[in-house]
Amino acid sequence: MTRGLSHKQFTSADLWENVKKEVREIQSDYILLIVDDTIQPKPFSSEKELISWHFDYAVGR
Repeated sequence: MTRGLSHKQFTSADLWENVKKEVREIQSDYILLIVDDTIQPKPFSSEKELISWHFDYAVGR
């Protein structure tokens, strides 16, 4: 997955092109789809088995 995603700098337009058909199928005046890729900093948390450390581009480490 990572290798496939690293071949191109993807934009929101690329994402929309990939999900537009599915979104239009379920589109409704009463349904919202919110995509948020924000990562909250937790400098004092410990590493867990399923969650490991990742590079934080915001702080450069």
